[in-house]
Formats: sequence, structure tokens, C-alpha cells
Amino acid sequence: MGIAYQYGKLRHDYIAAPAHYEKALKVHLDVKGQMYVAAAYVYNNLATLYQIMGDYDKSLEYQKRIIS
Repeated sequence: MGIAYQYGKLRHDYIAAPAHYEKALKVHLDVKGQMYVAAAYVYNNLATLYQIMGDYDKSLEYQKRIIS
């Protein structure tokens, strides 16, 4: 759902997208843990979203989580 809100054809809802990404991230972390590759994809999506929104500190925070 986060991707749908972020890249949707009808509108870009950058306010709703992070909540959906966070829900997906919680599921991935609860089920498979930090090292599950899908968690890295969600971190990357969050980093990209915050970069688009101009929140570079938050974007960098998620980018760092990808490699740690």
C-alpha cells in the first residue's frame, strides 16, 4: 500500500505512505527479523519517500538501516 500511495497514478499521498510502509516493516521484522531482505526494500522505500518529501535527515536514517 505504501508504494500505491507514493507512486499512485491519481495522486501522490506522501502523508499516508509512511504509515503503510511502517506496517509492512513491522510484519517483516516480526516474522523474519532484521536480516530479511524484504526489510531492506521497505527501508529503501522509506528513505526514497523521505528524500522526495525533503526530509533528508529521516531519509539518511533509513538508508543507514539498510546497511546495518
